[in-house]
Amino acid sequence: MYLKKLELFGFKSFGDKAELFFEPGITAIVGPNGCGKSNISDAIRWVLGEDNARSLRGERMDDLIFNGAGERSGVGFAEVSLVLDNSARILPVDYSEVEITRKLYRSGESEYLINRTPCRLRDIRDLLMDTGIGVDSYSVVGQGSMDRILSSKPEDRREVFEEAAGITKYKSRKHEALLKLERTEENIQRVNDIIQEVRRQVASIGRQAGKARQYEAKRETLKDLELKRAACEIERVKRAWDSAHGERELLRAEEKSLSERNLEAEACLKRARHDFEEGERGFSALRVELGQANAGRLGLEDRRGLNHDRIQELEKEAVELKRESVTLEARVEETARRRAEEEGRIQQEEEERIHRVAAVEKTRAELFRLEQEIKDGRHTIEEWKIKSMEAAGRMAHVRNELAQLTAELGTQRIRRRRIAQELDSIEKERQAASGALQTVHEKLREREQGLRSIRRELEENQKEERDLEAKRARLHMDWVQAREEHSRAQSKREFLESLVERHEGFSQGVREILEAVKRGEPEVAGVRGVLADLIRVPRGREGWVEMALGQNIQAVVCDTRASALMAARALRSRKAGRARFYSLDHIPAAPPSGDLEGWQPLLEGVETPRDIEPLLKNLLGRAWGGMSVEEVWPLCGNGPDPRSAWVTREGEVIRGTGSLEGGTAFEDAHVSLLSRHTQIEDLSTRENGLGSRIQELSNQEGELKEAILNLKGRGSALRDELQEGELIRAGLAGEAERGEASLKKLTDEHDLLTLEGTETLTDIQDLENREKTIRACLEDEARQDRELQSLIFKNQKTLEEAQAGREGLVIELTQMETELGTHEARAQARTSAIAHLGAMSREQEETLAQRRERLGVVVRRREELAAENSGLEKDLKAYDAQIRALEEGIESGRSGRDAAQAEIGKRESELGSLRTALNEVRNKIRDLDVNEARVRFEEQSIRDRILEVYQVDLFAVTLEIPGDFDPDAAQAEVSRLKVQMEKMGEVNLVAAQEEKDLSERDKFLTSQKEDLEAARASIHQAINKINQTTRALFMDTFAKIQEHFQDYFTILFGGGAVQLVLLDEKNVLDSGIEIMAKPPGKKLRSITLLSGGERSLTATALMFALFKVRPSPFSVLDEIDAPLDEANIGRFTQVLEDFTRESQFIVITHNRKTIGISDSIYGVTMEESGVSKIVSIKLNRSGREGVVIEEEAATQA
Repeated sequence: MYLKKLELFGFKSFGDKAELFFEPGITAIVGPNGCGKSNISDAIRWVLGEDNARSLRGERMDDLIFNGAGERSGVGFAEVSLVLDNSARILPVDYSEVEITRKLYRSGESEYLINRTPCRLRDIRDLLMDTGIGVDSYSVVGQGSMDRILSSKPEDRREVFEEAAGITKYKSRKHEALLKLERTEENIQRVNDIIQEVRRQVASIGRQAGKARQYEAKRETLKDLELKRAACEIERVKRAWDSAHGERELLRAEEKSLSERNLEAEACLKRARHDFEEGERGFSALRVELGQANAGRLGLEDRRGLNHDRIQELEKEAVELKRESVTLEARVEETARRRAEEEGRIQQEEEERIHRVAAVEKTRAELFRLEQEIKDGRHTIEEWKIKSMEAAGRMAHVRNELAQLTAELGTQRIRRRRIAQELDSIEKERQAASGALQTVHEKLREREQGLRSIRRELEENQKEERDLEAKRARLHMDWVQAREEHSRAQSKREFLESLVERHEGFSQGVREILEAVKRGEPEVAGVRGVLADLIRVPRGREGWVEMALGQNIQAVVCDTRASALMAARALRSRKAGRARFYSLDHIPAAPPSGDLEGWQPLLEGVETPRDIEPLLKNLLGRAWGGMSVEEVWPLCGNGPDPRSAWVTREGEVIRGTGSLEGGTAFEDAHVSLLSRHTQIEDLSTRENGLGSRIQELSNQEGELKEAILNLKGRGSALRDELQEGELIRAGLAGEAERGEASLKKLTDEHDLLTLEGTETLTDIQDLENREKTIRACLEDEARQDRELQSLIFKNQKTLEEAQAGREGLVIELTQMETELGTHEARAQARTSAIAHLGAMSREQEETLAQRRERLGVVVRRREELAAENSGLEKDLKAYDAQIRALEEGIESGRSGRDAAQAEIGKRESELGSLRTALNEVRNKIRDLDVNEARVRFEEQSIRDRILEVYQVDLFAVTLEIPGDFDPDAAQAEVSRLKVQMEKMGEVNLVAAQEEKDLSERDKFLTSQKEDLEAARASIHQAINKINQTTRALFMDTFAKIQEHFQDYFTILFGGGAVQLVLLDEKNVLDSGIEIMAKPPGKKLRSITLLSGGERSLTATALMFALFKVRPSPFSVLDEIDAPLDEANIGRFTQVLEDFTRESQFIVITHNRKTIGISDSIYGVTMEESGVSKIVSIKLNRSGREGVVIEEEAATQA
């Protein structure tokens, strides 16, 4: 088995899809630091199952996904696929190639595939277990990983030794066994706790069951007394209600007479109040009018006073306005004079400013011209300087290129001579290798033909074995299923038989009768049995019939009345409960059955002994089932036979008495009394069928086991024969592959050298032509540089003269601008003063106009107010006359209102007397109504209480109450019974069933505990066997590693000694491993005290020792040769070449000697920043002297 192919996409720096194809032997992966070589090693570790991001040189797992670089965006997932050649079937799968794929998405989700079939990470690890390939094995040796093994604790060094010993799978099995043992111990403890609790409950429930039987007897007695006492109470309440009814009718007549008189009195009072309200409205209107007149007169007086005050204020304001107008006229004239003077001065200032501005603009134009001339001159000089620098740079570049070209020309001439010598040597080696390869191919063809025949026979054997195993597994599953079904049927049948045996589901009285019949007591000699045991109902209708019969399902059937009475008296004497009895010698005539469309008669199909048929017809003759409640109600409205019963599909029962029974139907099979016998018969039949089926399946499985054993024996012999042939073929194939590879390598080298010789000659000619061209170019660049330097010198002098003239103009312009600024400031001040005077003049004129306008308004308003006061005097005289007339009318209306009030008082007194009498009558009637409601409520309360407590409707049943029944004495007995029942405390009425269930559970748990203890012993035995096997394997491997470690240590160091020490020889399976080393010329000491170089050689020796003991199909070595010097590299490569006969190596390296022993080479580069790429590398190989890589390829890599 070897690594055939590696495919990467989106993993770390591999943003594009990359494929690497490997052949047996050594493959070197080269490239500069940071190009992504070690990412190939990380990819192999990751696809083999590594889950620690830090071990893959990352912080989080999503760091493994290509995240983009430069302008390239990242990808959404990383994917690595690894293809293994499995022709030798080392992996336990029937494929010649095995592809392992792992994907990681940015969401954190992962996918694992084997041959593109989804699987778990554990499946991959199990597949590779003990093959020498895996995360924890030595198949992927990273930078410094072996040194870390040497530096780690002695206990942690065991991992690589255990992998080499092949005991990883045994440790995994032991770990699983220990987990199973821990779970088993926990389950045993849990079962023990449950068993203790169940047994405690069994002891408790036994006491509760006895207490429940006593409680039931007292409750039956209490129910009988309560029903009779309640019936007496209802009768008493009815008599009280009849007595009160007559008195209420007399009071109703008196109430009617008083109501009529009351209505007449209310009408008279209403008329008197209407007359009073009419007079009151007129009186109120006069008072309102008088108030309005007084208010109007006061308003006129206030208005007249306000007008007088306002006239005086207006006269004062007119005098003040005339004075202010005279002052403002004088100020307006002064402001106009000052403004005229300022406007004359500003005209002179403006003419002088224009002259100065013209002079400044002229000087600025001259200055701008000089500055533009200086700027252009500087720009020209800068351009020439840049051109001069560019020319100097070009000359330097050309000189460098000329020097490189001369050196390369010498190298190519030496290379051409070397190629000619190598071509002669390779041609001789090719001829010898071709003859040897032909001989090996003939032997290999003969061996493969024999192996094909063996494989065909083995495949047929394996296919037949798999078919028989699958058939046996199916038979075994059928057998297990049949056993489970048989066990369930048997358990259920035994459970139902125990219910029948113990008469479960029957009342206490019925159970007592049946037990007496079983014992053959004379008091129950005439008892035939319980009705439920004497009839057989068609399947599927047991529930309907049982609900229709109700309590009759538990009725005891007797031959005669005398035998029924004897059995009932026996129950009473024993105080063992109550039961219902039917005697076959006295059965009433059965009611006519009748047919109801859509309903199924429940009597139809029911089987019973002939002498019991009349009783059954009497009970079920008018019972039907199968419809809904809504379809029953119309049938109950026409006075049906009280013995009629309808059972609906939902389980409700409507009886001819009008009652409705509803709730939960009997869903459990063991609760239904009618279905038990039918189920027992069915289960017995099923048990017999399943027993025959189990025996038949067992016989067939035994025959298949014998056939499978025969096939296994034949398959084992074929595999041994095939393995022996495969080993021989593998040796021949390896020899052929190595010969072909050697011949191909020699041919490729010959072709490559021939091509390189041609290319070298062409390169020499090209280099000579380029040398001539470059020398001519160098002369031309030097001439151009001299011309540029002359132009720069001339323009520099012209620029300096222009700069001196510019400085003089700048000083002159500054003085002129200063004087112009001063003159413009004075002119601006005068302009501001003129504007201020203009604004002041306008403001004064506006104020004068406002004063004149206000004076006119004041004079007009004074005249208006004087005229208004004259009119107000006339209106005041008219208001005085109106007020006197209104006061006279109000005095007249007051006397009429007093008379009306006296009439109203009289009518109200009469009405009050009538209302008092009416209220007294109504209160009496109300008292009688309340009393009647109380009586009815008391009657309903008694009915509801009995219905709630005992589920008996007193209005629907007729109770036979003895004449000497004393309700008071019954109440005393009820109180006594209740006190006794209360003293009993809480009673568990289902204690008997619970006691049985708990006992069954105790048996089941005890059986489970025994099974768990047996499993625990079996696990202990398996762990001991694993320990023995792993100890033997580990000690054998440890001794071999010790031997080979010493050999390779001596080879790499040129002498010295090394020793592996178990720190705890008594506990080999967990003991730490110490490594003691003695380099040449030094004392034996722990490896932690060695120098860095010595530790590296020791780690390399240990790695080779592990490979020797248990070769890995392939191994990835990531720069493990980096710490070695030139002398040690030679020893390292020599040992590595020796191992290529047993393993395949992928070596990531920078060392030329290591590259020199490689059979194939891959280069890794980053043409695009941050993105790794696989590139082809041209190489020349000369014997064992190493590899010369072309300069161009080395630069790219």
